[in-house]
Formats: sequence, structure tokens, C-alpha cells
Amino acid sequence: MKNSKAIIPIIIISLLLILLSSCSDLLMQLGEHGKAQLELSDGSLGVLVIQVTPEKSFEEDIVTVERGEAVSFTALVETTDYERSPTFCWYLDGEKLTIHSPGTTLSTNTLELDTSTIPVGTSEVRLAILGGDTPVAMVQKTLSLVITENSQEN
Repeated sequence: MKNSKAIIPIIIISLLLILLSSCSDLLMQLGEHGKAQLELSDGSLGVLVIQVTPEKSFEEDIVTVERGEAVSFTALVETTDYERSPTFCWYLDGEKLTIHSPGTTLSTNTLELDTSTIPVGTSEVRLAILGGDTPVAMVQKTLSLVITENSQEN
């Protein structure tokens, strides 16, 4: 009887580990077959996934593209904590991007940049997510955007 009571928690823990492993594998498969992505967990936020297109450009927190190539960042938030949808604020080298920013296309949770408007070198792309009525960012993530010379121009 004592052994059967000890087995139940072990079975529950094992099932939870299998479930977590399956979710992790699914996110990795999406990244391999779709877009490159970065996952960030935060207790108050839930899970933030940033997908980067083109996928060949993404390595950890560094995105590398040739000048003139379009690069897209899409933020996906999985949470039930918000009473309203979160607000996504994108910044390039510390300046908040708007629909009027040159070379920028913004939608609810996506930033697309035309890199022909950005100088060759390293820039900083930052995402700040605001929740509800508060102007304070609940979570922020910064990526390095490396613009290289266009190989076809040489």
C-alpha cells in the first residue's frame, strides 16, 4: 500500500515532463520548418515568441541580413493574464517606430524593416510589450540587427 502511494506522484511528474518535452519539441519544429524564433518566458507575461523572417538570418539574439533585404519580426504572446490585448512597441536604435517611420511597416504585433534605409553595421531592435492601461513595459526584448554589404553589389 505504501509503495502504491509513492508511485502516483512519480507517474504524475513523469507525465508532466513528457508534456513539457512535447511542447518544447513542437516549438523547435515550428522554428525549423517555418520561421526562426526566440522564446522568452516571464511569470507575469506567459510566453513570448519572436519569429524572424528570413529564418537564415537568426542566431540567438543576433539577426544578420544583407542591406536591402526585408526582415520581419513577429511577436506572439501566449497568456491569459491580460484583460485586454497587449500593446507592442517597436524601437530601432532607441527611437520608437511608427507607421510613418521610413522603411517600416507595422501591424498589431509585426515589424517589417526595409534594410536599405538602415546603414551597414549593427543596430538594435527592441520590443516592449505593454499590458492593459499601464504605460510601463511588462516585458522588453532586445535583438541585434547586423546589416552587411549586399554581396551582389560587389
